[in-house]
Amino acid sequence: MSESYETVEKLLGDFFERNTAGDKEGMKSVIDDIQGKLKSGQVDSSPFKDYFNNMYAGRGAINVAGIAKDYPRESIIRELLQNVFGCDYEDPNIKVMIEFLDEGQVKLTYNETGFTLAQVFYYLSVGRNDGDKKREGRFGLGAKSVFANVDWFKMRSNDYSLRVVNDDGTLKVRELELNGQHFPHTEIVFALPENEQEALHENLTTLTSKKGVYINMVDLCFAFIRKMNLKAVEEEE
Repeated sequence: MSESYETVEKLLGDFFERNTAGDKEGMKSVIDDIQGKLKSGQVDSSPFKDYFNNMYAGRGAINVAGIAKDYPRESIIRELLQNVFGCDYEDPNIKVMIEFLDEGQVKLTYNETGFTLAQVFYYLSVGRNDGDKKREGRFGLGAKSVFANVDWFKMRSNDYSLRVVNDDGTLKVRELELNGQHFPHTEIVFALPENEQEALHENLTTLTSKKGVYINMVDLCFAFIRKMNLKAVEEEE
């Protein structure tokens, strides 16, 4: 292993240990250290990508088949919309756009404040969240349940971007940039088989008149209410 990888492994290990201990000041200190090293060029994004790929393929490998069983493909858009509803927005004119592209691609764009570096780490890790459940839900599986049900998944938000593929049941981070060109807000693109994309499109266009498999008014309202209730509880705490 390279010296850079060992440095990153220690930093992320410290970060997640402090997360488990509820040490918010310690977590912030580690994130500040990582950001400083990324900005100065002491480390680049490659060893971070290697770290998460080792997590996905190692002894603690993600059981993609098990996730897909508990969170079937039909749950993709619900999981993503729960994240949309749980985000923070500075602009009172909230905009959420879903586009259907060629070759089974679906693009979701929303003008939230965007991901922090810590949230990117939670998004890629398993069984961890930042305590407020906005990105990853109660068990830290939200994003991985989407990864497990699509051919590939891309996201860019603020200075960060990533691309994850489902390679015959093994998740692999193909691209990860933690110090890239700034992109305000968040954009997600994922690929489905074209017949599945067509079904999702049909569900959305007939949302108010038919009960769809991927999304319907009941699911949409449930996703919204669940996230609003979580936010209310977090604000009280």
